[in-house]
Amino acid sequence: MLVKVNYHGFYPLGSDVKINNIEIMKSNWNVYPKCTITYGKRNVASPVFQDLYYVVSKENAVFFVAIEWGLGKYHIFTVSEKQGKKLYKGIEV
Repeated sequence: MLVKVNYHGFYPLGSDVKINNIEIMKSNWNVYPKCTITYGKRNVASPVFQDLYYVVSKENAVFFVAIEWGLGKYHIFTVSEKQGKKLYKGIEV
């Protein structure tokens, strides 16, 4: 599945980044189990062919690409809500 991602920002691990009311930098990341090809506009780091991660909290899920740049600092690329709903069907909660 092709997954388009958009650049969200550059954050250290443990920061207060909230996406859909989920603090992704303070949660356990899970690798998306199905085959995906990520792509999107290149910023400092490229999201192309990176692992897709997700964090689940209650009924919400956030899908993102995290690229480590330095020690414990990450460039975060997020998936749109519409595509996130499609991806949510592929995980077991």
